[in-house]
Amino acid sequence: MKKINSLKSMRFFASVARNKSITLAANELNLTKAAISFQIKKLEDELGVSLFSRDSRSVSLTKDGYFVLEEITQILSYVDERYAHLKGSLERDNLLIQTYVMPSVKWLSSKLISYKSPVNTQVGIFAMNSEDYDPAISDVGFVLKKSNLCYDSTLDWVRVFPHEVTPICTPEFYLQYKAHIDSGDLTNVPIIATPYDSDEWTAWLALCNKNIQIKPKFIAGDKMIALELGLNHRGIVMVNSPFIRRELESNMLIKPYEESLYQGEWGFVYKKKSPMKNTILDLIGKIMNGSCDEPSFRT
Repeated sequence: MKKINSLKSMRFFASVARNKSITLAANELNLTKAAISFQIKKLEDELGVSLFSRDSRSVSLTKDGYFVLEEITQILSYVDERYAHLKGSLERDNLLIQTYVMPSVKWLSSKLISYKSPVNTQVGIFAMNSEDYDPAISDVGFVLKKSNLCYDSTLDWVRVFPHEVTPICTPEFYLQYKAHIDSGDLTNVPIIATPYDSDEWTAWLALCNKNIQIKPKFIAGDKMIALELGLNHRGIVMVNSPFIRRELESNMLIKPYEESLYQGEWGFVYKKKSPMKNTILDLIGKIMNGSCDEPSFRT
């Protein structure tokens, strides 16, 4: 199953369909025609269908395009409705952070609970299944910035740590499959994957000079499900090391291989002219200097 990387493609498509013109849609969205065309092509590639019939003066929906428009209209309506509910339930001086499920559960949430704002700002967090930070729906994002991604001049970026992905498993699982793992024969080792990490496995295998093709034993819906299966000794999982620091330090999980793959950076992104910039910088600074680390409890 392919993943739609952003709501942008769907919103751009809806605008072109409504205006029956890429030029008018570009004017409506205050973007270039090239940017609109790129997002439409991206959506068509992801869905595997042609959405518009084009001539020199206008565009018109194809049969598939009409069906997609109906579905996307419902999707955008639902997203806007839920976001309006979320925004309305928060006080105006609250700080809203956007991130993904894995970093929210395994890293960021515990730090936000420990954060003490100098102006008594309440911090909220929500997870989205999207790779893009959307400044229209959150004050700051904690996101993965791929190596080839550059943010525009209206946004500031603060790097936190590299995107270091590596296979992990439990010590018990390693002992069970030690002969195959040590010899690099992963074709005979259960692999727990997600629909989105096949490129990471391919790149990691190339990094290790392993000329093999692996077939996952199980496809999990997201990284958290895959990690839970890994913790239950069901297979090897490809994860980002900083998000499982506690499990590695306690030896609940181990890295059966030395090689790690680096494909970008994790960090915070926010609007340069955000009215909450001082609070954002205070939060980022305290996270970076360790002030928001979890307390140690001694008996």
